[in-house]
Amino acid sequence: MSHFTTPFTPTLVKPELTKQEIFDATIRYAATMPKRCMDISGCAYRNEENTSACFVGALLTDDEVLDGDSNVVIGGVDTLMNLAMLPDRLQPHTKLLTNLQRIHDSGGNWSGKDYEGPANRERMRSEFKLVADEFGLAHTAIREVFPAH
Repeated sequence: MSHFTTPFTPTLVKPELTKQEIFDATIRYAATMPKRCMDISGCAYRNEENTSACFVGALLTDDEVLDGDSNVVIGGVDTLMNLAMLPDRLQPHTKLLTNLQRIHDSGGNWSGKDYEGPANRERMRSEFKLVADEFGLAHTAIREVFPAH
């Protein structure tokens, strides 16, 4: 059972996920974020209030994002793998998740002082396209939520 007082609704929870489903859900979530999900040590799977998540954190349930001591796990996808905490449904997609998380964690993809503002939409669109091309994914969600100007 989670220690969060406010539950976070994951973007996509199914027993089996395709790369395209993960990619599209991540893009749609990214477009809604008012700022990058951070805590005092840097990027975080969830913020302290549990009202925001990074790209990978948005795919995790409250229970999946906590370690055995009810602390939010800090680290990358490899940390979740090493701690045997990455859910089975996401394990086949670790390379994609790592690439998507890199987009979240890169300061240049965000605007404002200390890169804590809204997404730099042009740059993020470009980054998502590179990932889509690398994994042979459709650009449909990119065009829908990060249209070219």
